[in-house]
Amino acid sequence: MVIFQQRKIIAVKSLEEELTEARLALGLSLTSVERKIGIGREYLEAIEKSEWQKLPGEIYARNFLKRYASFLGIEAKGILKKFGEEIKQQTFWAEGIDQRRFGIRPVRFLSWPKILKNIALVAGVLVVVAYLGMQIWSLLKPPSLKILYPEDGMVISSGAVKVLGKVEDESWVAINGEEVAVDKAGFFTIDINLNKGLNIIKFEAKRKNGRATEIYRRLVAEEKVAAK
Repeated sequence: MVIFQQRKIIAVKSLEEELTEARLALGLSLTSVERKIGIGREYLEAIEKSEWQKLPGEIYARNFLKRYASFLGIEAKGILKKFGEEIKQQTFWAEGIDQRRFGIRPVRFLSWPKILKNIALVAGVLVVVAYLGMQIWSLLKPPSLKILYPEDGMVISSGAVKVLGKVEDESWVAINGEEVAVDKAGFFTIDINLNKGLNIIKFEAKRKNGRATEIYRRLVAEEKVAAK
C-alpha cells in the first residue's frame, strides 16, 4: 500500500498582489499614497498592475518601487527581485526613448575636469586671437606723428622756418610730398622756405601696408621791415 504524504503548498504572491494587499491593509488609497511619498497616482496604479511601459524608464521604476515598498513596510529587496524577473524580456525601455513625453527631462551631470579643460582651451584661443589682432592692428594703424615746431598758426617774420618733428620707428615721412630723413630715434628736421602770406605745410607719415597720418601747419610769413 502506497502512502502519500500531503505537503503544504505555499502560495507565492506576485509583485502587484503584494503591493496592493499591503496598501489596502493600511487602508490607504492611491491618492493618499501619492500625497505622502510624492509619486504620481498614475505611476502607482501602473506599478500595482505591472504595466511597466507606462513608467519613464527602468531606473525610475526601481526608485519608485523602493520608495513605495519602504512606505508600505515591505522589504524592498524582494520587491526589486520580482521586478527584475518580470522585465527580463521587456523591450519598451529601449535606448533612445523620448522621456520628455513623461514630463521628465534627462539629467545631465557636470564633468568639472571637462568643463575646466574647455575653459582653458577657449581662454587659450582668445589669447592667441587677441595677440594676432594686436599685431595686425600695430601694422595697419596710422603711425604716431608729432610736429614739435612750429605751432599751427604761427606768424614768421623771416622767409624760412626750421621744422622739427618726431615719428614712430620704421615710418616713412614726407613734407609737402617730399620725403625727409628720419634718425634712429624717430626725429626729423628740415628748413622750409616760406612764401609771403599764408603757407600751408602738409606732414605725412606712413608705414608699409598701413594707413597714413597727416598733420597740417598753417604759417603766415611777414615781409621783414628794413631798419631805418
